[in-house]
Amino acid sequence: MLSRVQRTGDGDCLIWLGAKSSTGYGMIRVKLGGELEPSKVIGVHRLMAICQLKTVVLPADLQVSHLCHNKMCVNKEHICLEPDYVNQQRRTANQGLDVPNKDHTKAVYLSKIYF
Repeated sequence: MLSRVQRTGDGDCLIWLGAKSSTGYGMIRVKLGGELEPSKVIGVHRLMAICQLKTVVLPADLQVSHLCHNKMCVNKEHICLEPDYVNQQRRTANQGLDVPNKDHTKAVYLSKIYF
């Protein structure tokens, strides 16, 4: 998977170089279940969340969001789980620039999870 990732010039975002959805998100085919389960195509940012949280089931009330608003970024420092309204407020507030998440009780930052 790392062979499909490139660091941006500023060294901040890690850009997915593989497949892309029609909406601009990095996509990858994975097998999340057992051997009999079919493979499926999911967002690479979602796969990052699944790997960090070590669970296939993500909370239904939270979205996997890019703090950098770069749909192709897979940097775990830029990905969090948060309610949709928080993501929309942050995007609207700074026209796509990252601002601090004011609703920390509802967000899960992948970079803060240590194993």
